[in-house]
Amino acid sequence: MTTLPSNGNNWNEYVHVCNCTGAICRTFTRVSPAGYERKSEHPVRAQMQSNIRDVLAYDLADLDGRGSRAMRAVVLSNAFLNIRQRPAIAAIVVAASLLFGLSPMTVLTAAPTLPLFDVHLHYNAEAWRHHSPTEVDRMLAAANIPRALVSSTPDDGALKLYLKNCARFLPILRPYRNGVSRYNWHRDQRTPAYLAAGLRRNVYKGIGEIHFIFGAGAETPTVQSVAALALRKQLVLHVDSPALDIHTLFGSHSKLRILWAHAGHQKPSAVGRMLSRYPTLRVDLSLRAKDIAPGGKLDPSWRGLFERYPDRFMIGSDTSS
Repeated sequence: MTTLPSNGNNWNEYVHVCNCTGAICRTFTRVSPAGYERKSEHPVRAQMQSNIRDVLAYDLADLDGRGSRAMRAVVLSNAFLNIRQRPAIAAIVVAASLLFGLSPMTVLTAAPTLPLFDVHLHYNAEAWRHHSPTEVDRMLAAANIPRALVSSTPDDGALKLYLKNCARFLPILRPYRNGVSRYNWHRDQRTPAYLAAGLRRNVYKGIGEIHFIFGAGAETPTVQSVAALALRKQLVLHVDSPALDIHTLFGSHSKLRILWAHAGHQKPSAVGRMLSRYPTLRVDLSLRAKDIAPGGKLDPSWRGLFERYPDRFMIGSDTSS
Protein backbone atom coordinates (compact mmCIF):
# COMPACT_ATOMS: atom_id res chain seq x y z
CA MET A 1 0.00 0.00 0.00
CA THR A 2 1.23 3.51 -0.82
CA THR A 3 0.02 6.52 1.14
CA LEU A 4 -0.71 9.64 -0.89
CA PRO A 5 -1.37 13.01 0.80
CA SER A 6 -4.55 14.77 -0.26
CA ASN A 7 -5.85 17.89 1.49
CA GLY A 8 -4.51 16.76 4.85
CA ASN A 9 -6.03 13.30 4.56
CA ASN A 10 -4.13 10.29 3.29
CA TRP A 11 -5.30 8.18 0.39
CA ASN A 12 -4.35 4.52 0.59
CA GLU A 13 -3.47 3.25 -2.86
CA TYR A 14 -3.70 -0.37 -4.00
CA VAL A 15 -1.86 -1.00 -7.27
CA HIS A 16 -2.49 -4.12 -9.33
CA VAL A 17 -1.05 -5.04 -12.74
CA CYS A 18 -3.51 -6.69 -15.12
CA ASN A 19 -2.09 -10.00 -16.33
CA CYS A 20 -3.74 -9.69 -19.73
CA THR A 21 -3.16 -6.10 -20.73
CA GLY A 22 -0.32 -4.95 -18.50
CA ALA A 23 -2.48 -2.00 -17.54
CA ILE A 24 -2.32 -0.61 -14.01
CA CYS A 25 -5.45 -0.89 -11.86
CA ARG A 26 -5.46 1.58 -8.96
CA THR A 27 -7.91 1.89 -6.08
CA PHE A 28 -7.75 4.68 -3.50
CA THR A 29 -9.42 4.66 -0.08
CA ARG A 30 -9.34 7.00 2.91
CA VAL A 31 -11.20 7.90 6.07
CA SER A 32 -12.04 11.59 6.21
CA PRO A 33 -14.48 13.73 8.19
CA ALA A 34 -17.01 12.86 5.49
CA GLY A 35 -16.60 9.15 6.28
CA TYR A 36 -15.13 6.29 4.26
CA GLU A 37 -14.29 7.26 0.71
CA ARG A 38 -13.26 5.10 -2.20
CA LYS A 39 -12.39 5.79 -5.82
CA SER A 40 -10.92 3.63 -8.57
CA GLU A 41 -8.93 4.05 -11.73
CA HIS A 42 -10.01 0.99 -13.66
CA PRO A 43 -8.23 0.21 -16.94
CA VAL A 44 -11.07 -1.65 -18.63
CA ARG A 45 -13.04 1.46 -19.49
CA ALA A 46 -9.98 3.41 -20.59
CA GLN A 47 -8.72 0.44 -22.59
CA MET A 48 -12.03 -0.20 -24.31
CA GLN A 49 -12.73 3.48 -24.97
CA SER A 50 -9.23 3.77 -26.41
CA ASN A 51 -9.87 0.73 -28.58
CA ILE A 52 -13.04 2.31 -29.91
CA ARG A 53 -11.25 5.55 -30.77
CA ASP A 54 -8.37 3.63 -32.32
CA VAL A 55 -10.48 1.09 -34.18
CA LEU A 56 -13.32 3.16 -35.54
CA ALA A 57 -14.62 6.65 -34.78
CA TYR A 58 -18.13 7.90 -35.33
CA ASP A 59 -20.02 11.12 -35.57
CA LEU A 60 -22.65 9.99 -33.07
CA ALA A 61 -24.40 13.33 -33.20
CA ASP A 62 -25.37 12.68 -36.80
CA LEU A 63 -27.77 9.74 -36.57
CA ASP A 64 -30.42 10.97 -39.01
CA GLY A 65 -31.31 8.15 -41.33
CA ARG A 66 -29.12 5.74 -39.41
CA GLY A 67 -30.78 5.56 -36.00
CA SER A 68 -33.01 2.68 -37.06
CA ARG A 69 -29.95 0.73 -38.22
CA ALA A 70 -28.26 1.40 -34.89
CA MET A 71 -31.33 -0.03 -33.13
CA ARG A 72 -31.16 -3.03 -35.47
CA ALA A 73 -27.59 -3.49 -34.33
CA VAL A 74 -28.70 -3.92 -30.74
CA VAL A 75 -31.46 -6.32 -31.71
CA LEU A 76 -29.16 -8.44 -33.87
CA SER A 77 -26.42 -8.61 -31.26
CA ASN A 78 -28.83 -9.59 -28.53
CA ALA A 79 -30.34 -12.18 -30.86
CA PHE A 80 -26.90 -13.62 -31.52
CA LEU A 81 -26.56 -14.33 -27.81
CA ASN A 82 -30.22 -15.32 -27.35
CA ILE A 83 -30.84 -12.37 -25.03
CA ARG A 84 -34.47 -11.41 -24.56
CA GLN A 85 -35.08 -7.87 -25.69
CA ARG A 86 -36.23 -5.35 -23.11
CA PRO A 87 -36.77 -1.58 -23.51
CA ALA A 88 -33.76 -0.78 -21.32
CA ILE A 89 -31.53 -2.95 -23.47
CA ALA A 90 -32.32 -0.87 -26.53
CA ALA A 91 -30.07 1.82 -25.04
CA ILE A 92 -27.13 -0.55 -24.74
CA VAL A 93 -24.64 -0.27 -27.55
CA VAL A 94 -23.38 -3.83 -27.79
CA ALA A 95 -19.78 -4.04 -28.87
CA ALA A 96 -20.92 -4.88 -32.36
CA SER A 97 -23.44 -2.06 -32.20
CA LEU A 98 -20.58 0.39 -32.44
CA LEU A 99 -20.05 -0.97 -35.92
CA PHE A 100 -23.59 -1.75 -37.08
CA GLY A 101 -24.89 0.65 -39.66
CA LEU A 102 -22.95 3.74 -38.56
CA SER A 103 -20.50 5.12 -41.10
CA PRO A 104 -17.01 5.85 -39.73
CA MET A 105 -16.72 9.62 -39.60
CA THR A 106 -14.82 11.53 -36.96
CA VAL A 107 -13.21 11.06 -33.56
CA LEU A 108 -15.62 9.78 -30.93
CA THR A 109 -16.47 12.92 -28.99
CA ALA A 110 -20.25 13.16 -29.07
CA ALA A 111 -20.79 10.45 -26.45
CA PRO A 112 -17.59 9.72 -24.48
CA THR A 113 -19.51 7.57 -22.00
CA LEU A 114 -21.29 5.48 -24.60
CA PRO A 115 -22.58 2.24 -23.02
CA LEU A 116 -20.58 -0.81 -24.02
CA PHE A 117 -21.20 -4.54 -24.15
CA ASP A 118 -17.93 -6.31 -23.33
CA VAL A 119 -18.07 -9.73 -25.02
CA HIS A 120 -14.75 -10.98 -23.64
CA LEU A 121 -14.40 -10.82 -19.87
CA HIS A 122 -12.88 -13.37 -17.48
CA TYR A 123 -13.21 -13.70 -13.69
CA ASN A 124 -10.62 -16.37 -12.93
CA ALA A 125 -9.74 -17.73 -9.48
CA GLU A 126 -6.62 -15.57 -9.09
CA ALA A 127 -8.80 -12.45 -9.30
CA TRP A 128 -11.24 -13.44 -6.57
CA ARG A 129 -9.06 -12.42 -3.62
CA HIS A 130 -8.36 -9.03 -5.20
CA HIS A 131 -11.82 -8.11 -6.49
CA SER A 132 -15.10 -9.31 -5.01
CA PRO A 133 -18.16 -9.74 -7.26
CA THR A 134 -19.56 -6.58 -5.68
CA GLU A 135 -16.44 -4.65 -6.60
CA VAL A 136 -16.39 -5.99 -10.15
CA ASP A 137 -20.04 -5.05 -10.56
CA ARG A 138 -19.31 -1.53 -9.32
CA MET A 139 -16.30 -1.24 -11.64
CA LEU A 140 -18.34 -2.10 -14.71
CA ALA A 141 -21.18 0.18 -13.61
CA ALA A 142 -18.70 3.05 -13.21
CA ALA A 143 -17.26 2.22 -16.63
CA ASN A 144 -20.75 2.32 -18.19
CA ILE A 145 -20.62 -1.34 -19.24
CA PRO A 146 -24.22 -2.52 -18.72
CA ARG A 147 -23.54 -6.04 -20.01
CA ALA A 148 -20.59 -8.39 -20.22
CA LEU A 149 -20.13 -11.90 -21.52
CA VAL A 150 -18.05 -13.60 -18.83
CA SER A 151 -16.23 -16.91 -18.52
CA SER A 152 -13.82 -18.15 -15.88
CA THR A 153 -11.46 -20.87 -14.73
CA PRO A 154 -12.97 -22.54 -12.81
CA ASP A 155 -16.55 -21.86 -13.84
CA ASP A 156 -17.47 -20.74 -10.33
CA GLY A 157 -16.19 -17.25 -11.14
CA ALA A 158 -18.69 -16.58 -13.91
CA LEU A 159 -21.48 -17.86 -11.65
CA LYS A 160 -20.34 -15.58 -8.81
CA LEU A 161 -20.78 -12.56 -11.07
CA TYR A 162 -24.08 -13.84 -12.46
CA LEU A 163 -25.47 -14.31 -8.95
CA LYS A 164 -24.32 -10.81 -8.05
CA ASN A 165 -26.00 -9.14 -11.02
CA CYS A 166 -27.70 -11.36 -13.57
CA ALA A 167 -28.74 -8.32 -15.62
CA ARG A 168 -25.14 -7.27 -16.21
CA PHE A 169 -23.20 -10.54 -16.34
CA LEU A 170 -24.01 -13.18 -18.95
CA PRO A 171 -22.07 -16.36 -18.10
CA ILE A 172 -20.69 -18.79 -20.62
CA LEU A 173 -19.46 -22.23 -19.63
CA ARG A 174 -15.82 -23.21 -19.96
CA PRO A 175 -14.43 -26.77 -20.06
CA TYR A 176 -11.34 -25.85 -18.00
CA ARG A 177 -11.22 -27.31 -14.48
CA ASN A 178 -9.02 -29.48 -12.27
CA GLY A 179 -6.46 -31.15 -14.51
CA VAL A 180 -8.18 -29.97 -17.68
CA SER A 181 -6.81 -26.82 -19.28
CA ARG A 182 -6.56 -25.04 -22.61
CA TYR A 183 -3.77 -27.45 -23.51
CA ASN A 184 -5.65 -30.75 -23.16
CA TRP A 185 -9.40 -30.13 -22.99
CA HIS A 186 -9.89 -31.12 -26.63
CA ARG A 187 -8.83 -34.70 -25.86
CA ASP A 188 -10.51 -35.10 -22.48
CA GLN A 189 -13.38 -37.57 -22.94
CA ARG A 190 -15.19 -36.29 -19.82
CA THR A 191 -15.53 -32.75 -21.15
CA PRO A 192 -18.83 -33.14 -23.08
CA ALA A 193 -20.54 -34.67 -20.03
CA TYR A 194 -19.11 -31.94 -17.79
CA LEU A 195 -20.48 -29.21 -20.05
CA ALA A 196 -23.85 -30.93 -20.49
CA ALA A 197 -24.25 -31.15 -16.70
CA GLY A 198 -23.34 -27.48 -16.25
CA LEU A 199 -25.77 -26.36 -18.93
CA ARG A 200 -28.65 -27.87 -16.96
CA ARG A 201 -28.50 -24.72 -14.81
CA ASN A 202 -30.06 -22.88 -17.77
CA VAL A 203 -28.08 -19.70 -17.08
CA TYR A 204 -25.37 -19.95 -19.72
CA LYS A 205 -25.43 -18.07 -23.04
CA GLY A 206 -22.56 -19.94 -24.61
CA ILE A 207 -19.60 -22.29 -24.30
CA GLY A 208 -16.08 -20.90 -24.10
CA GLU A 209 -13.73 -19.27 -24.33
CA ILE A 210 -11.99 -22.38 -25.70
CA HIS A 211 -8.53 -22.54 -27.24
CA PHE A 212 -6.75 -24.60 -29.86
CA ILE A 213 -3.02 -24.48 -29.08
CA PHE A 214 0.12 -26.14 -30.41
CA GLY A 215 -1.62 -27.75 -33.35
CA ALA A 216 -4.57 -28.98 -31.31
CA GLY A 217 -7.35 -29.42 -33.84
CA ALA A 218 -11.11 -29.23 -33.84
CA GLU A 219 -11.47 -32.66 -35.41
CA THR A 220 -11.22 -34.67 -32.16
CA PRO A 221 -14.33 -36.53 -30.94
CA THR A 222 -14.40 -34.37 -27.81
CA VAL A 223 -14.48 -31.10 -29.76
CA GLN A 224 -17.06 -32.44 -32.19
CA SER A 225 -19.28 -33.47 -29.27
CA VAL A 226 -18.93 -30.03 -27.71
CA ALA A 227 -19.83 -28.35 -31.01
CA ALA A 228 -22.86 -30.59 -31.38
CA LEU A 229 -23.91 -29.69 -27.83
CA ALA A 230 -23.64 -25.97 -28.55
CA LEU A 231 -25.69 -26.38 -31.70
CA ARG A 232 -28.32 -28.48 -29.98
CA LYS A 233 -28.65 -25.95 -27.15
CA GLN A 234 -28.47 -23.02 -29.61
CA LEU A 235 -25.53 -21.52 -27.73
CA VAL A 236 -22.66 -19.38 -28.96
CA LEU A 237 -19.25 -21.06 -29.14
CA HIS A 238 -16.52 -18.58 -28.16
CA VAL A 239 -13.34 -19.79 -29.89
CA ASP A 240 -9.72 -18.59 -29.85
CA SER A 241 -8.12 -20.46 -32.73
CA PRO A 242 -6.51 -20.25 -36.15
CA ALA A 243 -8.78 -20.16 -39.19
CA LEU A 244 -8.25 -23.87 -39.84
CA ASP A 245 -10.16 -24.88 -36.72
CA ILE A 246 -13.04 -22.55 -37.62
CA HIS A 247 -13.22 -24.25 -41.01
CA THR A 248 -13.31 -27.64 -39.30
CA LEU A 249 -16.08 -26.64 -36.90
CA PHE A 250 -18.29 -25.19 -39.63
CA GLY A 251 -17.46 -28.10 -41.90
CA SER A 252 -19.14 -30.52 -39.52
CA HIS A 253 -21.73 -28.15 -38.00
CA SER A 254 -22.63 -25.53 -40.59
CA LYS A 255 -25.25 -23.79 -38.43
CA LEU A 256 -23.01 -23.16 -35.45
CA ARG A 257 -22.85 -19.63 -34.07
CA ILE A 258 -19.19 -18.87 -33.43
CA LEU A 259 -17.69 -15.80 -31.78
CA TRP A 260 -14.09 -15.72 -33.05
CA ALA A 261 -11.84 -14.27 -30.34
CA HIS A 262 -9.21 -11.69 -31.33
CA ALA A 263 -10.36 -11.90 -34.96
CA GLY A 264 -8.40 -15.14 -35.05
CA HIS A 265 -5.16 -13.11 -34.87
CA GLN A 266 -5.62 -12.83 -38.66
CA LYS A 267 -5.09 -10.08 -41.20
CA PRO A 268 -8.22 -8.25 -42.40
CA SER A 269 -8.15 -10.01 -45.78
CA ALA A 270 -8.31 -13.41 -44.06
CA VAL A 271 -11.04 -12.24 -41.68
CA GLY A 272 -13.04 -10.97 -44.65
CA ARG A 273 -12.84 -14.34 -46.39
CA MET A 274 -14.09 -16.08 -43.27
CA LEU A 275 -17.01 -13.67 -42.84
CA SER A 276 -17.94 -14.08 -46.49
CA ARG A 277 -17.95 -17.86 -46.21
CA TYR A 278 -19.70 -18.29 -42.85
CA PRO A 279 -22.77 -16.11 -42.21
CA THR A 280 -23.12 -17.17 -38.54
CA LEU A 281 -19.55 -16.15 -37.66
CA ARG A 282 -19.03 -13.07 -35.48
CA VAL A 283 -15.68 -11.49 -34.68
CA ASP A 284 -14.41 -10.36 -31.28
CA LEU A 285 -11.83 -7.55 -31.66
CA SER A 286 -10.21 -7.82 -28.23
CA LEU A 287 -6.46 -7.13 -28.06
CA ARG A 288 -6.32 -6.08 -31.74
CA ALA A 289 -6.36 -2.27 -31.48
CA LYS A 290 -2.66 -1.90 -32.35
CA ASP A 291 -3.16 -3.89 -35.54
CA ILE A 292 -6.43 -2.24 -36.48
CA ALA A 293 -5.37 1.33 -35.76
CA PRO A 294 -1.56 1.57 -35.66
CA GLY A 295 -0.46 4.91 -34.31
CA GLY A 296 -4.09 5.76 -33.59
CA LYS A 297 -5.05 5.83 -37.28
CA LEU A 298 -7.55 3.36 -38.64
CA ASP A 299 -5.99 0.98 -41.13
CA PRO A 300 -7.77 1.30 -44.52
CA SER A 301 -8.09 -2.47 -44.90
CA TRP A 302 -9.83 -2.84 -41.55
CA ARG A 303 -12.01 0.17 -42.27
CA GLY A 304 -13.15 -1.39 -45.52
CA LEU A 305 -13.93 -4.62 -43.70
CA PHE A 306 -16.00 -2.83 -41.04
CA GLU A 307 -17.98 -1.04 -43.72
CA ARG A 308 -18.53 -4.26 -45.64
CA TYR A 309 -19.68 -6.21 -42.55
CA PRO A 310 -21.06 -3.60 -40.14
CA ASP A 311 -23.06 -6.14 -38.11
CA ARG A 312 -20.41 -8.81 -37.57
CA PHE A 313 -17.92 -7.23 -35.14
CA MET A 314 -17.94 -6.99 -31.35
CA ILE A 315 -15.75 -5.21 -28.79
CA GLY A 316 -14.09 -7.13 -25.96
CA SER A 317 -11.50 -6.29 -23.32
CA ASP A 318 -10.18 -9.81 -22.53
CA THR A 319 -9.72 -8.59 -18.98
CA SER A 320 -9.14 -11.34 -16.45
CA SER A 321 -7.67 -9.73 -13.33
